[in-house]
Amino acid sequence: MPESHINKLAKIDARLQLLNEERLALLNDRQVLIAQHEAELAQNFNLHASPESKIDLFLSYFKVPDNQAIYGHLKGFKTIGIYPLLSDNSTYLLAADFDKKDWFEATSAFATTCDSLNIPYLLERSRSGNGGHIWIFFSEAVAASDARRLGNGLLRKTMELYPLLSFDCFDRLFPNQDIMPEGGFGNLIALPLQLEPRKNNNSVFINNEGVPYNDQWSILASTNKMTKSTLQSTLNQLKSYIERAPDDIENNEPWKKINDDDSIKINDCPSMVTLTLADQLYVPIANLPGKLTSKLKHCAVFSNPEFYKRQALRLSTIGTSRYICSAHIENGYLILPRGCLAEVTRIISGQKIDIEYTDKRFEGSQLEKIKFTGKLKSQQKKSY
Repeated sequence: MPESHINKLAKIDARLQLLNEERLALLNDRQVLIAQHEAELAQNFNLHASPESKIDLFLSYFKVPDNQAIYGHLKGFKTIGIYPLLSDNSTYLLAADFDKKDWFEATSAFATTCDSLNIPYLLERSRSGNGGHIWIFFSEAVAASDARRLGNGLLRKTMELYPLLSFDCFDRLFPNQDIMPEGGFGNLIALPLQLEPRKNNNSVFINNEGVPYNDQWSILASTNKMTKSTLQSTLNQLKSYIERAPDDIENNEPWKKINDDDSIKINDCPSMVTLTLADQLYVPIANLPGKLTSKLKHCAVFSNPEFYKRQALRLSTIGTSRYICSAHIENGYLILPRGCLAEVTRIISGQKIDIEYTDKRFEGSQLEKIKFTGKLKSQQKKSY
């Protein structure tokens, strides 16, 4: 290549480098301006602020690109929702949805886990009043997969801290997928603060006692957003609770696919546990630490292949549980399928706990007066 061409290419490359640096600087300036604007919104914000300011504040958290739609929602003219999953598979928020009768106990436990990790959140009572959402906001768009890993890690940590809660009321996370479904938009979630349900103290932000805040706007404005760096730091803290991706499992050694944390010693374990075999396996949990109870409970929790199949095909997973759980707690006992006995024995023995077995299975009674009078075929005689 002639030297003149080489010099021109070098100038072009240098110019491209400068343009890229300028682009990054502009993006950083843009983010700083947005952060300053949101900080100004939050300063001394209250319910007496102008409608325009409330709309701006609402938009800064929920990213609805339509001021008129927000106004109609807040005034009760219409109800709007958002698809948190963006076209580039990123999101500005994470919402955990809880339904059924024990939703408040479960959301309160989830919120306590967030507090322990200094994760800012808002707890909302749903439009029906029979469920709740935990909202976590991000200062910039983050990968939906990371947001969902955060949600799953928080849920599993909460399940360990509160083993007596069934968490059957947990419905799903928003975004509901890591990747945008083919030809779809992801899953829709209704936004809070719509006027009509607010008249019944629903679709509002509540405290840890279930009481709505007097000033909904100031509590929204004072809720911090997680930065990308804080998100990654929190994911590292939750590493032991976050389910490994299928690719990670495939690339790992086969013997490490399951039970890769068996060496962890659980404190405050009893010296002995009595396991009762009856129609199912009964484990008394009154004296067991929550972490051990949660670990035993996971013996009967299985990944749902249908969920991962639909997720891989970019189909909606609504109504399809990620896990299948065959365990439940009743009258102070963790009740598991009898097929879990070997695994339960291994886990308990690994904590240096002595095990006593009680067999309450029904053996039946022999029918002495019944005699077989049928004729066996030649193939049957061989196995008789």
